[in-house]
Amino acid sequence: MIFESIKESQKPNKKLVITFSDPNLIIHFGSKNSNTYLDHKDKKIRQNYINRHETNENWDEVNAGSLSRFILWGSSTKLETNLLNYLKKFNIKY
Repeated sequence: MIFESIKESQKPNKKLVITFSDPNLIIHFGSKNSNTYLDHKDKKIRQNYINRHETNENWDEVNAGSLSRFILWGSSTKLETNLLNYLKKFNIKY
């Protein structure tokens, strides 16, 4: 899998869209109407999000749930840092 781009989603209810090639894959993720750790930088709210979602999400595969968890709610408050960590975690070329 090869990372191609990440940008604002044009879907009315999604925050971002990420594009991969080999195979071709486009995933829209994150709720456009909610704040994330990137926005508020509050560690307690971040931990509450993780606790609330960990039982219902598969964070071991590339999907909308793992993208939200590790990019929007990752360990950094910077999108670029979380994106690079995500690509490394899932062994995605860029």
